Amino acid sequence: MDEPPHIIHRARSALSASASRQRHSQRHGITIAAVARAASAASSAAAPIARLQSLLEEALSASGARRGCVFAHDRVTGTYGIVAHCGLREDTASGWKLAPPTISDPAFFAPERLLADQFAQSERIGSAVASPITARGTVAGAICLFDRPLGGFDIDDEDFVVALAAVAAGVVAELSERREIEAVAARYDEQLTAVNDLSAALVGGTDLATVLPAALQTLLETLGADGGLVFERSAASGEAALVCSIGMPSTDAASLAQRANDSRADSILRRTISSGSAIFADDLTTDELPESSRRLAQRLGIRQIASLPLRDSGSVIGVLQIFNRFSRPFSPTERETLRLAQGQFAIALGRARLVDEICDQKNTLERVLAGTADGVYVIDAKGRFLLWNAAAARMTGVGPEEALAIGYEAIGGADRQGRSLADLDRRAFESAIADPTKRHNSFSYEVYFDATSRWVAVSASPLRDHAGSIGAMVHAFRDVTAAREVEQMKSEFISTVSHELRTPLTSIKGATALLFDQIGNDAGTTGELLEMVRNNSERLLRLINDLLDATKLEAGKLAIRRRAVEPKPLLERAVASMAGYAEEYGVIVRADVASGLAPIVADPDRVEQIVTNLVSNAVKFSHRGDEVVVRGCVDGDFLKVDVADCGVGIAEDDLPRLFERFTQLEHGRRTGPGTGLGLAISKGLVEAHGGSISVSSRLGAGSTFTFALPFAKRAEDK
Repeated sequence: MDEPPHIIHRARSALSASASRQRHSQRHGITIAAVARAASAASSAAAPIARLQSLLEEALSASGARRGCVFAHDRVTGTYGIVAHCGLREDTASGWKLAPPTISDPAFFAPERLLADQFAQSERIGSAVASPITARGTVAGAICLFDRPLGGFDIDDEDFVVALAAVAAGVVAELSERREIEAVAARYDEQLTAVNDLSAALVGGTDLATVLPAALQTLLETLGADGGLVFERSAASGEAALVCSIGMPSTDAASLAQRANDSRADSILRRTISSGSAIFADDLTTDELPESSRRLAQRLGIRQIASLPLRDSGSVIGVLQIFNRFSRPFSPTERETLRLAQGQFAIALGRARLVDEICDQKNTLERVLAGTADGVYVIDAKGRFLLWNAAAARMTGVGPEEALAIGYEAIGGADRQGRSLADLDRRAFESAIADPTKRHNSFSYEVYFDATSRWVAVSASPLRDHAGSIGAMVHAFRDVTAAREVEQMKSEFISTVSHELRTPLTSIKGATALLFDQIGNDAGTTGELLEMVRNNSERLLRLINDLLDATKLEAGKLAIRRRAVEPKPLLERAVASMAGYAEEYGVIVRADVASGLAPIVADPDRVEQIVTNLVSNAVKFSHRGDEVVVRGCVDGDFLKVDVADCGVGIAEDDLPRLFERFTQLEHGRRTGPGTGLGLAISKGLVEAHGGSISVSSRLGAGSTFTFALPFAKRAEDK
């Protein structure tokens, strides 16, 4: 059997001193071969304790001893305990612990000391021989043999156990390292479990009075501490207040906070807050601490304290204190546990403070919304109602509980085209998503509520996060019933007057045409007057027709005669009809319409009216020599039509009121007729066809008006 050279060498060295007693050694069977067998057992692949057990059995067999054991040092407890034994009772093996003054005292394992121990006496051990096991300069353990018959142990036996101790040194060192690693792993596992338990207790809610006692109790049990305190520091006043106390009367704990708030007093709590640093006092009777703190600690029987600041965003928002009624330094593991607990308690205090701030802001917002005259409601991305204020309930006749619980089905409401509030809100949400570049765009529409017989003007605005995603839509609306009644009266008046004026104007226009036929080519004063009469009567007729169209659109009574229409010829015909008008302004008008477009279901006369209104508007605001282009293409299920010019453009502030009636912009205005109704009528006609219209413009860079009409299939589905 080949043995490790270093083990054989240690064995030879240990036995060299007994060469003269070789004869006696042979008598006891203590030979190089016996040590080699022990070394072989020590160098096997088994676990360290199993190897020590095999080594001990070889020693007993070779020496003739009846019993024996191997002690090993435990770094956690600081004692020597039995890790392998033969012939001893189990209670002796588990209970026999030796605690020497130092772990480098070889004489501690002298046979007379071992035999004097109560465990040796209970086992009735009569004789012993032992040798300390030295590893890395310290006594790592000892090997002991007991009760050799025939005269007991002699000097040869002593040499033998010395040789065995040398062989066992590596195994005991390995065992010690393993135990230390296992102890460290156990400590970290215990620490992790404690922190997890602590976190579970702290995330149980935001009410500090509920979550802190359980969390503090968990921490105290982990540290084996006698008590703890948690103080919170007010963000407004900076004063400390007790929020949790375990192991100390609440009156005494509250007095600590009072002293910390007294600028004339000095205390551990005040020092922790002012310095923002942890204070560890392992012995309050000797540490250099405030006199008041020492007196209080003496009265309460406290000897040790750890005071840790709780921080949030760099500021001290509270203090965690752990105390003991005995003095002992916190171990590195305990300090690490305290550091982790410090962070967890700081998070809990910070979260509770944030929740309080949010609740305060929410209450303030609710009071503001409750007192405002405008209705406000908020819808999330899934169409659920998050907010419904008192004004909204008053205008719609639907209370907050019903609106938040049931939603659109309870609220109802529809615009003049019969589109429901839910559909209008959905369109606003989809439009906001389709244009993420405009973070603050808003959408407006009017809705009528049957329950209260009220018209309201709704303005919907998206709430976007930092990435531009929409989490909710805020809808503000105001009661416009009175204004709409006035407008209705005005519209009816305008409609009546327009009807009354159109008949005589038609007669005047016809009479003027007859007079022109009678005077022929007379270019005198009479002809000029007749020309003036004809032009002004035509202008008045256009104005009256526009007024009638606008009134009918507002009332929802404008006739729309839909049929399937090919978009390309329709748009090209509308553009061609404006060529003469554009020529008067020195502007070129052309169509650029894609081929193969699907039909639309629309009133061709009204679509042509939309195009001519937009083209005439573009021409008037273009420079001489500019070009106005009408483009038509596919945009999903819609026909998209752009009317683009390179004219003076429109200021951003003017864009929101551009489609209002009688709105005429003065900036860069070209001379020419206009009623201020063309864009309003175009918007009404587009929406009456189930489409949408918008504008993009920049001063000095022209404008593009875009409207979209659904293709035939989409229109039929509707």
